[in-house]
Amino acid sequence: MLSVLYVVDVDQYFGSPNELLVLLKAFQKQNQIRPVVLTAISGPLNDQLNNLGIENHVIGRVGWYVGTDRKWKKFVKRLATPLFYCIFKYQLSVAIKHSATVVDFSKIDLIHTNVSINPLGAYLAAKYHLPHIWHLRETFTTGNLFFTVPGHAISFMKAHADRFVAISEYVSNSWQSLGLPVDKIYQIADGIDSARIIDVNRRYSSTAYLKIVQIGSISDFKGQIRLIKALALLPEKIRKKFQVDFIGDGDSSYINQLKHLISREKMSGIFHLRGYVTNAMTRLQGYQIGVVSSPEGFGLTTVEYMMAGLIVIAENSGANSELISDGHNGILYEAGSVSDLAAKLNFLAENRETIPNLAHQAAKESISRYDVSKTASEVLALYTDLLSGQEKK
Repeated sequence: MLSVLYVVDVDQYFGSPNELLVLLKAFQKQNQIRPVVLTAISGPLNDQLNNLGIENHVIGRVGWYVGTDRKWKKFVKRLATPLFYCIFKYQLSVAIKHSATVVDFSKIDLIHTNVSINPLGAYLAAKYHLPHIWHLRETFTTGNLFFTVPGHAISFMKAHADRFVAISEYVSNSWQSLGLPVDKIYQIADGIDSARIIDVNRRYSSTAYLKIVQIGSISDFKGQIRLIKALALLPEKIRKKFQVDFIGDGDSSYINQLKHLISREKMSGIFHLRGYVTNAMTRLQGYQIGVVSSPEGFGLTTVEYMMAGLIVIAENSGANSELISDGHNGILYEAGSVSDLAAKLNFLAENRETIPNLAHQAAKESISRYDVSKTASEVLALYTDLLSGQEKK
């Protein structure tokens, strides 16, 4: 049985920690991996790991970058880079020393860093001469980042990882364009436990409304405001055919902006902000449509929509077009175009008979391509290949 140390960053609610948890559950069923998890903070992920009997320790935050899109903030943070570097070095020192007190590194076979923004795994791998895998779950524009490690971040990553795992072609291409070597990047899609997705057989045409859900952080990046604006463009008799739930927490100012727009357009009876909901994906049987309005690195939520038999309307950006073939297993709209999104919503409202076939195809293909059992097998094969190569050296 392989012993693998996983390094997790501060986020414990959304994509990357949830995907790791799904993967570890799959490994647990196979009884082939003994995982140890290091988290930056204590939170719900630790509680779930404890419930599964998986060893985990809170090590502390090791942040190696500060990012912003605003020019004046960029200037200020550039001036403060020496301070950020000192903070980073202190956090790193504390985390490495703490790790040594809770983990027996002589029993660890390899280290798997779960997210690109936390370099602790790289430093631990170097210190204990262990192979290191770095998971790439997001894309970055280096001009918006202020790295607190000396030298160029890509050079550091190239020197401190034996393999990289990219969750989509989109993510892989993004990191290759920054300088990561193509021969070290392995594309393995995130996996979903399709067994927990509710049965998708239902009568779409008999429901009074077409119920839409958009799950994720409430933020400008996720683009909930575009859905509001799109429905506002439709005639009142069409918009009344929809009910929309936004599920998730986020920036209070952005949430207030959404509420103001909903009120101004007199759509308070259509849109509902439900807040953060535990196990939201188990409630998808109540919806017919899932909306994605952001350039996702993979689209974990998108695949869960598809597995549950929802028809997905997604913008044609990021990895969305890798998951969805327009008119075959979902619908794509022009990225950022409120009018095109409105047109696609209008089409579904007027042609409800098309929804079951698209939804059935989406469920069939997504379960075949993205069930976690497939992901777990591919990751385990990568571990085995890496370790066998280490033994030959």
